[in-house]
Amino acid sequence: MEDNTVLYDEILTHGPSQTTLHTILARIKGEGRVNEVIRWCMTFLRVFPKDIYLRKLLAECYLEMGSVGQAETEFLKVSSMMNDL
Repeated sequence: MEDNTVLYDEILTHGPSQTTLHTILARIKGEGRVNEVIRWCMTFLRVFPKDIYLRKLLAECYLEMGSVGQAETEFLKVSSMMNDL
């Protein structure tokens, strides 16, 4: 897992495409590193503010951590963004 961490950090710090970003964050979440996913989601939402997947992933991570209020806020944003589509 340590090798993956270094590789993932290297990719994420060098501006990955949205598809690559989604894939890596899903893998990091699958490894149980929810805090790290939250940090990266917040970082990349500044770059891709309309990325529904990142917003949903952030909400799921908040929920896993027990931060129901923050999860609800993000899920409401996802819902609003989907209605705008």
